[in-house]
Formats: sequence, C-alpha cells, structure tokens
Amino acid sequence: MAPEPASPPEPEPTPEPEPASAGAEDSIYQTMLSEWLIDPHELSHSTDLDWKTVWDHGWSAAEAAAAAPVHEHTAEGLPIRRPGARFVPGHADSEPVASAARDPEAVRASIGSHFGGVHAGRRHAKEAGGTDSL
Repeated sequence: MAPEPASPPEPEPTPEPEPASAGAEDSIYQTMLSEWLIDPHELSHSTDLDWKTVWDHGWSAAEAAAAAPVHEHTAEGLPIRRPGARFVPGHADSEPVASAARDPEAVRASIGSHFGGVHAGRRHAKEAGGTDSL
C-alpha cells in the first residue's frame, strides 16, 4: 500500500500593510503607482506620455513626404514631381563650407617630417636586430 500524500502546507499569514510614508505624497510616486495599476492599453493613449523629440518630427515629415501620392505621370508612365515638394525641414546645407587654403610649403614640411620619422624608425629597427617587413 502506498503512503498517503502529505497535506499541503498552511499558507503564511499576510503582513499588514505599512502606513503611507512621506513618499506617498510625492507626485512622481503617485504617477508611478497609477501607471503600474492601469491597463497598458489605456496608458498608451495618455496625453502626458509624449516621448517625441525634435528629430521625430523630422522623421514624421520624411514619412509624409515619402507617402505623398503622385498625381501626374508622363506618357511613358514616369511620375511628374514638383521640385522641392519632398524637402524635409532640417535638411543638409546646399553649399559646402569652403576649407582654408593650405600653404604648399607647410604641406611639404609636414610630409618631409613624416618621411624622416619613418626612415629613422626603420633604421632603429634594423640596428636593434629586427627586420624591415615594409
């Protein structure tokens, strides 16, 4: 005959809730509690949870420009687009910034200095018993 199963353990008594602390008066604490205790679908429709940044508005404008329908087509079936109709705010500058002209003598001196350093390093490596693999 098989032994009888042990009876399930009795549940432990639940502790009494502690009185509200000073943090309960804090609005951030209250907001956190209210967000934990509501349905996530309701939370997604909340107006105070706007996580958008300035760049998100640019992405929204780009999506709207990309989704804009083309109303006219050429005889070959290609879309006719209006210049500038799909520009997004904050696009790149049209004119590149001109770089300062470099003095040819300064460039020559820099390259000569670099070559001198490479030559000295290779000479030092040969004197130290290494091989020049370059």
